[in-house]
Amino acid sequence: MPSHRAARASICALAALILIGAAAEVNAQQGQDQRAAGRKMNLEQLRALPQTNQVVVKFREGEKVRLDGQRLSGMRSGQASLLTNVLSQAGVSEAAMKPLHVAPPQELEREKDAAQRRSGRKLADLSLYFVIDLPPGASAADLANNLNSLGFVEFARPALRPAPPPVYVIPQAADALPEATLAVVRAARRI
Repeated sequence: MPSHRAARASICALAALILIGAAAEVNAQQGQDQRAAGRKMNLEQLRALPQTNQVVVKFREGEKVRLDGQRLSGMRSGQASLLTNVLSQAGVSEAAMKPLHVAPPQELEREKDAAQRRSGRKLADLSLYFVIDLPPGASAADLANNLNSLGFVEFARPALRPAPPPVYVIPQAADALPEATLAVVRAARRI
């Protein structure tokens, strides 16, 4: 009888896996797999990040914030004045904002829709990400914190610093290599 119990347990496990997979597929088709919003950090956390001369801001999903020339559009009047006040306190104008992604919003929307269909998950609207260039002496952490206080901002934080350029090591001539390294090279050649 042990094989009968094992077979029954295997069938139950297989049925459970099929049901879990089917539920995940139904959820994906119904669009129930919601995207988690970005996390707003507090001022202490923002100040602990490496400081740069740029801030990345992501507006909440559903907003239609766009950059037309050097002016933001698609914001309600109350939102526009709140954003302008926060930026001006840091000595920044709307002209210092630029989209993080260079593709046109329509192209980003098409790519997002295609990716959502493939993945079954709700994805972020990449056209809602902007970079703000700061003037000398402005604090990226303070501006990000003030932007995070706005309800229509999903999150803001200092931009990441670029990675340092790669370091290229020029191989030494074989006669200049230490004896231990030469032994490893010789052993590798025999394999």
